[in-house]
Amino acid sequence: MALGKTLNLSTEDLIATVTDFTAAAVCANYEQFIKPLIASADEVDLFVSGGGAKNNFLMRRLQERLNGVEVYSAEKLGLNPDAKEAVCFALLGYETYRGRPGNVPSATGAAKKVILGKICPVYQQHLPKAST
Repeated sequence: MALGKTLNLSTEDLIATVTDFTAAAVCANYEQFIKPLIASADEVDLFVSGGGAKNNFLMRRLQERLNGVEVYSAEKLGLNPDAKEAVCFALLGYETYRGRPGNVPSATGAAKKVILGKICPVYQQHLPKAST
């Protein structure tokens, strides 16, 4: 914000610039990591969650920059856009419960795929007695 004030930029201009930069970063990563894996942009839909899904300017800039890719809020999938973290932890917990690795070494730099977390069962004798 201090640099913006030095350059005589309004708060609105700064927020618009940062939001457009966010769209540019998402698109650059799509071009680098997703596009090489698909035959056509027609095969890809982008679902946005978190606060960005509520930002009309960001959603419009993503749609404009990602030629052929449809951009939607996660709501279209029946997911609350604000529940991303809860959904991710539920998915990771499910993968652990099923005994499947939950990490992606190429994304995290891990040496190998591993099961994340630990399931600790609670046995009946450790539970408090139910009151009647």
